[in-house]
Parts: sequence; structure tokens; C-alpha cells
Amino acid sequence: MIHLEDLKHFITVYKQQEYRDNIGQVKTELVKYMDFFASRYDWQNRENYSANNLITSDISIFKIHYDSTISTNDVIDFEGRKYHIKGIKELGYREGLEITAQFKSDR
Repeated sequence: MIHLEDLKHFITVYKQQEYRDNIGQVKTELVKYMDFFASRYDWQNRENYSANNLITSDISIFKIHYDSTISTNDVIDFEGRKYHIKGIKELGYREGLEITAQFKSDR
């Protein structure tokens, strides 16, 4: 069950849209879908080195109200970070969604 007092974070969901550039190559761009209030908690934070670069990986769990069009191809923007959706679980019967999303960056 989703409690309204838990939905204290503001996220934006983007859909990936494919298009062809003037050369004919297929490119993808992010198109804003909708804003949601969500609850969030960190599931895993990890840092490792790869070829002398520090790679940061954060996996977070977001809970939002139910929306049937959100898929694993979508991207969540939270506090300026782009989280790629890795998994979606329905909470109750169309009550909410639990979204597992991952952020990776090179520093």
C-alpha cells in the first residue's frame, strides 16, 4: 500500500524515442513523459575502478502510483541524475509500481 506521506520526492519519467538523422542513422532521444511524486530508498551504492576511471553505480527503488505505460525502456530523472529502469513490480492490484533503477557515471 502506498501512503501519500511517503511520496516526498519529485521524479520525471522520460520515454526513449527513435528518429533518423539527416544521414539516415537511427538515433534515440529522451522525450518527457510525466512527472510523479515518489518514495525512494537506496538499495546499493558501489564504486569501482575500470581502466583508471572511477565508476559510480547507484541502484535505487522508487515507488509511484500505478501507470501501465512505464516500461524498462524508460529513464527516470531524479535530482539531475538519469536512472535507467531495470525492473518494475506492481504493488497490489493497480495500486502502485515499485521501480528498480540504476545510475552509472564515470568520474
